[in-house]
Amino acid sequence: MTVPDVQLILVLGLLCAALFSLLLRQHERHTRAAGGMLVALGDSITYGQGIPVEDNFVSLLSRRLGMPIVNAGVPGDTTEDVLARLDRDVLDRKATAVIVFLGGNDFLWPLLMRQDGFRTEAQILRASREFTETPIAATFKNIRTIIERIHAAHVKVVLVGFSTEFLDTFEEEFARIAREERVAGYVSNALAGILFNKKYLVSETVPQVHPNARGHKLIADRIQPVLEKVLQSK
Repeated sequence: MTVPDVQLILVLGLLCAALFSLLLRQHERHTRAAGGMLVALGDSITYGQGIPVEDNFVSLLSRRLGMPIVNAGVPGDTTEDVLARLDRDVLDRKATAVIVFLGGNDFLWPLLMRQDGFRTEAQILRASREFTETPIAATFKNIRTIIERIHAAHVKVVLVGFSTEFLDTFEEEFARIAREERVAGYVSNALAGILFNKKYLVSETVPQVHPNARGHKLIADRIQPVLEKVLQSK
Protein backbone atom coordinates (compact mmCIF):
# COMPACT_ATOMS: atom_id res chain seq x y z
CA MET A 1 0.00 0.00 0.00
CA THR A 2 1.44 3.37 -1.04
CA VAL A 3 1.61 6.53 1.07
CA PRO A 4 -1.15 8.26 -0.98
CA ASP A 5 -3.39 5.22 -0.38
CA VAL A 6 -2.86 5.48 3.37
CA GLN A 7 -3.56 9.21 3.30
CA LEU A 8 -6.75 8.63 1.32
CA ILE A 9 -7.93 6.03 3.84
CA LEU A 10 -7.24 8.42 6.72
CA VAL A 11 -9.15 11.24 5.01
CA LEU A 12 -12.11 8.96 4.28
CA GLY A 13 -12.07 7.78 7.89
CA LEU A 14 -12.17 11.36 9.18
CA LEU A 15 -15.01 12.22 6.80
CA CYS A 16 -17.02 9.19 7.94
CA ALA A 17 -16.47 10.13 11.60
CA ALA A 18 -17.59 13.71 10.93
CA LEU A 19 -20.67 12.49 9.05
CA PHE A 20 -21.58 10.09 11.85
CA SER A 21 -21.26 12.87 14.43
CA LEU A 22 -23.47 15.16 12.31
CA LEU A 23 -26.14 12.49 11.86
CA LEU A 24 -26.10 11.72 15.60
CA ARG A 25 -26.64 15.38 16.48
CA GLN A 26 -29.44 15.66 13.91
CA HIS A 27 -31.08 12.58 15.41
CA GLU A 28 -30.86 14.13 18.87
CA ARG A 29 -32.44 17.38 17.63
CA HIS A 30 -35.32 15.46 16.03
CA THR A 31 -35.73 13.45 19.23
CA ARG A 32 -35.96 16.59 21.36
CA ALA A 33 -38.52 18.06 18.98
CA ALA A 34 -40.57 14.88 19.25
CA GLY A 35 -40.74 14.98 23.04
CA GLY A 36 -37.26 14.88 24.50
CA MET A 37 -34.66 12.31 25.32
CA LEU A 38 -32.88 10.95 28.35
CA VAL A 39 -29.23 10.62 29.28
CA ALA A 40 -27.77 7.94 31.56
CA LEU A 41 -24.64 9.34 33.21
CA GLY A 42 -22.28 6.92 34.90
CA ASP A 43 -19.29 4.61 34.73
CA SER A 44 -18.68 1.02 33.60
CA ILE A 45 -21.94 -0.29 35.08
CA THR A 46 -23.96 2.22 33.07
CA TYR A 47 -21.79 1.49 30.04
CA GLY A 48 -22.48 -2.22 30.41
CA GLN A 49 -18.93 -3.52 30.83
CA GLY A 50 -18.59 -7.13 29.71
CA ILE A 51 -22.03 -7.65 28.14
CA PRO A 52 -23.67 -6.92 24.75
CA VAL A 53 -24.89 -3.34 24.46
CA GLU A 54 -28.49 -4.44 24.00
CA ASP A 55 -28.44 -6.12 27.43
CA ASN A 56 -27.36 -3.18 29.59
CA PHE A 57 -29.97 -1.47 31.76
CA VAL A 58 -29.89 1.68 29.61
CA SER A 59 -30.88 -0.24 26.47
CA LEU A 60 -33.50 -2.20 28.41
CA LEU A 61 -35.10 0.99 29.74
CA SER A 62 -35.00 2.57 26.29
CA ARG A 63 -36.92 -0.34 24.77
CA ARG A 64 -39.40 -0.56 27.64
CA LEU A 65 -40.17 3.16 27.62
CA GLY A 66 -40.11 3.46 23.84
CA MET A 67 -37.77 6.44 23.86
CA PRO A 68 -34.05 6.94 23.20
CA ILE A 69 -31.63 7.11 26.11
CA VAL A 70 -28.08 8.28 25.43
CA ASN A 71 -25.62 6.04 27.26
CA ALA A 72 -23.03 8.40 28.75
CA GLY A 73 -21.35 5.73 30.84
CA VAL A 74 -17.55 5.65 30.66
CA PRO A 75 -15.65 2.70 32.20
CA GLY A 76 -13.31 3.73 34.98
CA ASP A 77 -14.77 7.20 35.47
CA THR A 78 -14.71 8.83 38.88
CA THR A 79 -16.90 11.76 39.88
CA GLU A 80 -14.02 14.09 38.96
CA ASP A 81 -13.94 12.60 35.46
CA VAL A 82 -17.70 13.01 35.07
CA LEU A 83 -17.56 16.65 36.13
CA ALA A 84 -14.96 17.28 33.45
CA ARG A 85 -17.24 15.93 30.69
CA LEU A 86 -20.60 17.05 32.06
CA ASP A 87 -21.10 19.86 29.53
CA ARG A 88 -20.26 17.74 26.50
CA ASP A 89 -22.05 14.54 27.48
CA VAL A 90 -25.09 15.93 29.28
CA LEU A 91 -25.77 19.66 29.33
CA ASP A 92 -25.13 20.24 25.62
CA ARG A 93 -27.68 17.54 24.75
CA LYS A 94 -30.63 19.43 26.29
CA ALA A 95 -32.08 16.25 27.78
CA THR A 96 -35.47 15.94 29.46
CA ALA A 97 -34.04 13.99 32.39
CA VAL A 98 -30.71 12.52 33.45
CA ILE A 99 -30.10 9.26 35.29
CA VAL A 100 -27.10 9.81 37.60
CA PHE A 101 -25.49 6.53 38.66
CA LEU A 102 -21.87 6.98 39.75
CA GLY A 103 -19.42 7.33 42.61
CA GLY A 104 -18.36 3.72 43.12
CA ASN A 105 -15.02 4.13 41.37
CA ASP A 106 -14.00 6.89 43.78
CA PHE A 107 -14.01 4.23 46.48
CA LEU A 108 -12.93 1.27 44.34
CA TRP A 109 -9.91 2.61 42.44
CA PRO A 110 -7.74 3.39 45.48
CA LEU A 111 -8.22 -0.21 46.65
CA LEU A 112 -7.35 -1.67 43.24
CA MET A 113 -4.34 0.55 42.66
CA ARG A 114 -2.80 -0.67 45.92
CA GLN A 115 -3.05 -4.33 44.91
CA ASP A 116 -0.44 -5.73 42.52
CA GLY A 117 -2.89 -8.29 41.17
CA PHE A 118 -5.35 -5.61 40.04
CA ARG A 119 -3.17 -2.58 39.25
CA THR A 120 -2.55 -3.46 35.59
CA GLU A 121 -6.20 -4.29 34.90
CA ALA A 122 -7.31 -1.11 36.66
CA GLN A 123 -5.01 1.00 34.51
CA ILE A 124 -6.33 -0.71 31.36
CA LEU A 125 -9.93 0.02 32.38
CA ARG A 126 -9.06 3.68 32.82
CA ALA A 127 -7.33 3.63 29.43
CA SER A 128 -4.09 4.71 31.13
CA ARG A 129 -5.65 7.99 32.30
CA GLU A 130 -3.97 9.50 35.32
CA PHE A 131 -5.69 8.61 38.57
CA THR A 132 -6.00 10.97 41.52
CA GLU A 133 -7.54 9.58 44.69
CA THR A 134 -10.78 11.32 45.65
CA PRO A 135 -11.68 11.57 49.36
CA ILE A 136 -15.20 10.36 50.14
CA ALA A 137 -16.27 13.86 51.20
CA ALA A 138 -15.14 15.17 47.81
CA THR A 139 -17.08 12.39 46.08
CA PHE A 140 -20.34 13.51 47.66
CA LYS A 141 -19.54 17.15 46.95
CA ASN A 142 -18.91 16.30 43.29
CA ILE A 143 -22.22 14.45 43.04
CA ARG A 144 -24.01 17.46 44.52
CA THR A 145 -22.27 19.74 42.03
CA ILE A 146 -23.25 17.48 39.13
CA ILE A 147 -26.89 17.51 40.25
CA GLU A 148 -26.90 21.27 40.84
CA ARG A 149 -25.48 21.97 37.39
CA ILE A 150 -28.05 19.70 35.76
CA HIS A 151 -30.84 21.38 37.74
CA ALA A 152 -29.50 24.79 36.70
CA ALA A 153 -30.12 23.71 33.10
CA HIS A 154 -33.76 22.97 34.09
CA VAL A 155 -33.31 19.22 33.62
CA LYS A 156 -34.74 16.59 35.97
CA VAL A 157 -32.43 14.20 37.82
CA VAL A 158 -33.01 10.58 38.78
CA LEU A 159 -30.30 9.69 41.30
CA VAL A 160 -29.43 6.01 41.63
CA GLY A 161 -27.92 4.64 44.83
CA PHE A 162 -25.71 1.58 45.20
CA SER A 163 -26.29 -0.87 48.02
CA THR A 164 -25.78 -1.05 51.75
CA GLU A 165 -23.77 -4.20 50.95
CA PHE A 166 -21.22 -2.01 49.17
CA LEU A 167 -20.67 0.82 51.63
CA ASP A 168 -23.23 1.93 54.20
CA THR A 169 -22.06 5.55 54.19
CA PHE A 170 -22.54 5.77 50.42
CA GLU A 171 -26.18 4.73 50.52
CA GLU A 172 -26.94 6.95 53.53
CA GLU A 173 -25.30 9.97 51.93
CA PHE A 174 -26.98 9.35 48.56
CA ALA A 175 -30.37 9.37 50.29
CA ARG A 176 -29.44 12.63 52.04
CA ILE A 177 -28.31 14.21 48.77
CA ALA A 178 -31.54 13.11 47.08
CA ARG A 179 -33.60 14.84 49.79
CA GLU A 180 -31.57 18.01 50.09
CA GLU A 181 -31.07 18.52 46.36
CA ARG A 182 -34.74 17.67 45.73
CA VAL A 183 -34.06 15.34 42.83
CA ALA A 184 -37.08 14.31 40.79
CA GLY A 185 -36.53 10.64 41.61
CA TYR A 186 -34.32 8.48 43.79
CA VAL A 187 -33.63 4.76 43.37
CA SER A 188 -32.16 3.28 46.54
CA ASN A 189 -30.11 0.09 46.73
CA ALA A 190 -30.06 -0.43 42.97
CA LEU A 191 -27.29 -3.03 43.31
CA ALA A 192 -28.70 -4.85 46.34
CA GLY A 193 -28.35 -8.60 45.92
CA ILE A 194 -26.26 -8.11 42.76
CA LEU A 195 -22.86 -7.17 44.14
CA PHE A 196 -20.95 -10.15 45.54
CA ASN A 197 -23.49 -12.53 43.95
CA LYS A 198 -21.83 -14.51 41.15
CA LYS A 199 -25.21 -15.32 39.63
CA TYR A 200 -25.57 -11.67 38.63
CA LEU A 201 -21.96 -10.75 37.81
CA VAL A 202 -19.75 -11.01 34.74
CA SER A 203 -16.98 -13.41 35.72
CA GLU A 204 -14.57 -12.30 32.97
CA THR A 205 -14.20 -8.68 34.08
CA VAL A 206 -11.71 -7.40 36.65
CA PRO A 207 -12.73 -6.55 39.28
CA GLN A 208 -15.80 -8.79 39.40
CA VAL A 209 -18.29 -6.04 40.23
CA HIS A 210 -19.90 -5.68 36.80
CA PRO A 211 -23.47 -7.00 36.48
CA ASN A 212 -24.23 -9.53 33.76
CA ALA A 213 -27.42 -9.45 31.67
CA ARG A 214 -29.52 -10.78 34.56
CA GLY A 215 -28.03 -8.19 36.88
CA HIS A 216 -28.79 -5.39 34.43
CA LYS A 217 -32.37 -6.60 34.15
CA LEU A 218 -32.74 -6.23 37.93
CA ILE A 219 -31.26 -2.73 37.79
CA ALA A 220 -33.68 -1.76 35.01
CA ASP A 221 -36.59 -3.23 37.01
CA ARG A 222 -35.66 -1.00 39.96
CA ILE A 223 -35.11 2.19 37.99
CA GLN A 224 -38.10 1.90 35.65
CA PRO A 225 -41.00 2.72 38.03
CA VAL A 226 -39.16 5.74 39.44
CA LEU A 227 -38.21 6.96 35.98
CA GLU A 228 -41.74 6.52 34.64
CA LYS A 229 -43.14 8.56 37.52
CA VAL A 230 -40.62 11.34 36.84
CA LEU A 231 -41.45 11.43 33.13
CA GLN A 232 -45.17 11.58 33.86
CA SER A 233 -44.81 14.50 36.27
CA LYS A 234 -44.83 18.09 35.02
